Amino acid sequence: MSNIVSEYIPFTVIDYTGSTTTLSSYNLSITPLVFTPQIATSISSGRKLVWDFGDNTTSNDFSPSHWYSNPGVYTVSLYVYDSFGQARYSTNPVNVTIKDYIQDTFTATTSATILSAVNGALTDPIVITQTIPARTAGYKTVIIEEKVINNTAGFFPKSYNPDDKLTTISTSVLSSYIPTGDEVRLASTILYEVSGANTLTYYKLKKDKYNHLEAYNTLIKKTFTPTLSGFEFAPIEAIQIPLNAVYAKLSSGTIVTTPVSSIDTLLVGYSGSDTCYYRDDFPCNRYNLTFKRKPVGVNNTLGITLSGIISQNLDIDSLSITSNGIDGDGGVSTSFAIDKNKFENSKIHFVVKIKDSQQNTIKNFPPLIYQAGSTNEIQVSLIGNIPLSSYTIYSLQNTLSSLSGGGYFRGYVEYSDTLTDVITGVSLSARATSLVNNQGTPSPSAITTELFELLLTEDDLVLVTDFGLAEYDIENTSNTFNIYPKNYYVPYKNGEEFDGEAMFKSLAFQESLIDKNVLFEDFFGTIFGDETSSPQSLGKKIYERIYNFVDNNVNIDTAEILKLISLGDIMDYKSTVFDKNLSTFPNLITRIVSLLSINKYKLFGETNKFTENFNTFGITTKDTYGKNLGDEIDPLTYVVTPSANIVAYEKFSKKYKLLNSYQPLCASPYKLSAYSTNWGWPLLLPTTFIPADLSVYYTFYEHNPVYEGNIVGSTLNFDLTNISQSTPLSALIESGGIYENIILDTLYQSLSLT
Repeated sequence: MSNIVSEYIPFTVIDYTGSTTTLSSYNLSITPLVFTPQIATSISSGRKLVWDFGDNTTSNDFSPSHWYSNPGVYTVSLYVYDSFGQARYSTNPVNVTIKDYIQDTFTATTSATILSAVNGALTDPIVITQTIPARTAGYKTVIIEEKVINNTAGFFPKSYNPDDKLTTISTSVLSSYIPTGDEVRLASTILYEVSGANTLTYYKLKKDKYNHLEAYNTLIKKTFTPTLSGFEFAPIEAIQIPLNAVYAKLSSGTIVTTPVSSIDTLLVGYSGSDTCYYRDDFPCNRYNLTFKRKPVGVNNTLGITLSGIISQNLDIDSLSITSNGIDGDGGVSTSFAIDKNKFENSKIHFVVKIKDSQQNTIKNFPPLIYQAGSTNEIQVSLIGNIPLSSYTIYSLQNTLSSLSGGGYFRGYVEYSDTLTDVITGVSLSARATSLVNNQGTPSPSAITTELFELLLTEDDLVLVTDFGLAEYDIENTSNTFNIYPKNYYVPYKNGEEFDGEAMFKSLAFQESLIDKNVLFEDFFGTIFGDETSSPQSLGKKIYERIYNFVDNNVNIDTAEILKLISLGDIMDYKSTVFDKNLSTFPNLITRIVSLLSINKYKLFGETNKFTENFNTFGITTKDTYGKNLGDEIDPLTYVVTPSANIVAYEKFSKKYKLLNSYQPLCASPYKLSAYSTNWGWPLLLPTTFIPADLSVYYTFYEHNPVYEGNIVGSTLNFDLTNISQSTPLSALIESGGIYENIILDTLYQSLSLT
């Protein structure tokens, strides 16, 4: 039997501004509602209050303050118990409305009535704006447990009658918390769909590494890339607006927003805007671009659709030539130009594409054909100091790919002659003749008199026939590159000059073996190699391992990569550049990586700059001995010139001494005969001497300041490579430099790469 006494107990609701009439607020902790009961005098002083706020939360306070984490309409009820346990229920519960302070909004607008563009180019800009409340990204399911009185019709969040039996009920609700960055990005992800276009959306194409050559439609994000010194047009699968956090605080009863967090502010949501573009490679009369939200537990219907048209692009201007067809849309990118280092008998891949004057790719042409006399014919050749018979052009159209797009040509050129020297300044020339645009041909009305006159004034040959079929003749030239002989820069180490064939021949003491060329050249020579063999030949490899055993294994300056890592493990030092997982290269590559990882000073050594080779040992020529000893001079007449040192031969000790010409600063005049001990030269003379005594104790010579010239301390053997010891570091490590040449040459040969 219920113990409720039906008696009306009104209460008032006060919002954060002090108003008692709005009955609404925001779902923020800084904008709570305050509930105050109007207690009748008939209820004794022993009253107990229980507030049910309608969101599965309660309070026993007399006048509680409460805020709601999620928007909605909530019914607030009040239970009052007197000292006898009698419950007096408010017969008029109050509904309060809670709203998001930051509304969940998304807009896509454009200044044009209908989005318009020509095929291959960007449409009018689409401005995207979005705001999301913090709780949208911060949904989290929590379990709330409530206790109710068993076998009663009413809902009592709490009971104060100890005789009633209580039952626990668990309820799953969505609560909010501060979201992570990934959750915010997920909540702000907007998808799009295209209908009515004559192409597939980029992300619905069959996966292919040459998909960028296929005709497609897509939304484009235009981003300035400093490394390219220009804009990058990147297809996007979804719109991801860069959102900024919005914070709010309460100031004199008013909510004030700020983009910066402080102690007294609260995260209330996120807002941001961005610009994207639509691009389609084929003309169409009308397409529809529909936006929808990725489901994250919020409303998924945006109801936003933009429409547009794609007209024929008649601005056919030139051809682009790159290694893979990625040449930059709306601007020129040289990131994938033909590489500077190319090699004989290796495939030089290239892609030729049709471009307009704004460098947009034009794809609504049939595929270009490398065949004389055909429609959409393309002519390709190498230009430079190259005979025509030394190379061959091959087509890769319709091979290794299921692409159906047009306006491009894929192929490769192979230089087949045997080279001994580098061919520099080579480039690839392409010309497309009789280009007929027969896909999405403009209607006669689309070609105006002004357009016709414009086409006739272009530098390229353009014929417009029947006011609907355009014929073009365009050409261009690629960047320059070099063609190297294979193994042109092979770095030989000291010890790899070993000549196995000659070594075995030197052991042929028996007369019957001396002239056995088949044995020593064809057999031993093939197995162990000769002086010019590859560093990987068996003889060189074995000899080098022995010759450089210490340097390869325990010298931290020159050790091979894997040995260097092992040395680091011994010292409990973990490399931040290499580890074992990154060092499992093929054998040839491991050798190159180990070599080129050596410090240049240790790898190249230095030129011997010794300039005190004075003793001739009685030999008249000075090619080897005494090369720094010049002509004899007369100490009585010789005038010392600064920067021109002289050499003194001490007769009694038979030693040569180099005399610094800058040292006698006190000498005046600067004649050798005026020598005094104040000059600081290391000459031993009597305490009192006259100029004539100089020739009694010393013989003087001019100094010939030539270096010995040999290389000391190097790992490389410069007698067997085209690399010079004096090569600057910049020429080694620059893009397309010697190191890159060595690595590419090794990769092409050892891994059969092109």
